[in-house]
Amino acid sequence: MAQINKPDEYFNTVLYTGNGTTGHAITGVGFQPDWLWIKERSSTSAAFIYDIIRGVDIKLTPSTTDGDATNSDSMSSFDSDGFTVGVNNAVNENTQTYVAWNWLASTQLHQTQMEVSHQQFQQTLQVDLVLCLLMVVVVEVIILDMV
Repeated sequence: MAQINKPDEYFNTVLYTGNGTTGHAITGVGFQPDWLWIKERSSTSAAFIYDIIRGVDIKLTPSTTDGDATNSDSMSSFDSDGFTVGVNNAVNENTQTYVAWNWLASTQLHQTQMEVSHQQFQQTLQVDLVLCLLMVVVVEVIILDMV
């Protein structure tokens, strides 16, 4: 089984206090997070999840069964040593305390594996499509011969 020798290079928890202003930079993560889960500690606001695929304007709320939702005032950016929050009270209410769990998901090895898998999938899909087209032609020829 593979193990991560330096887990703090791939996961880090950061505590911060909101200031209620847009552009509040949260630093000390040690990397640019690819996946971020923020929860207010001093109140009962819902947790929000952000990732680099959806971007900063789309959040997931794990305490609901809703899908993703647009929320342009919560996150501003993923930064090289953390992230920047907006004015939304769920992530940046003045004097409230928060926890942010940060994950680094995309390493060069991971990206290379994804590219290879994607290429293999495309090649498989192309072969499957050609076979499907050949089957359609054969079936049409058989049907036309029967008529």
